[in-house]
Amino acid sequence: MIADSTWDKSFKKFLNERAKSIFNLIQKFAIQPMDEMNKKFGIQSSCPLHNLKDLILEGRVKANDLVYTSKFPDKTAKILDHKSVEYEGQKVSINDWAKQVLGVSRINIYSDVYLKRDNSSLGSLRQR
Repeated sequence: MIADSTWDKSFKKFLNERAKSIFNLIQKFAIQPMDEMNKKFGIQSSCPLHNLKDLILEGRVKANDLVYTSKFPDKTAKILDHKSVEYEGQKVSINDWAKQVLGVSRINIYSDVYLKRDNSSLGSLRQR
């Protein structure tokens, strides 16, 4: 095992130089071209999209709101919290409910689940 303090200092200097080099490359090839890319391809929002927890905290979605899937508007579930709904008397995750209703193995609740009160998709609520 190497215990030489000079070696430790040299290795630390080496790591710091490598880190600076890597961050300079990130700056050069990822951050600096961002303005040009935004002009060419459109501005991307710097704000992350809201998740269901955020939508509830902001009041866009409320506990006890009814939701439905795009293909089966008659099969509603009641929002309990940011993770679960009540469907046919059972508490299940919103993802499991939507997958069950649609008969699929993967789901994007933001494009496939709608609020009954105003027929807006969860996805449209995230972008307001």
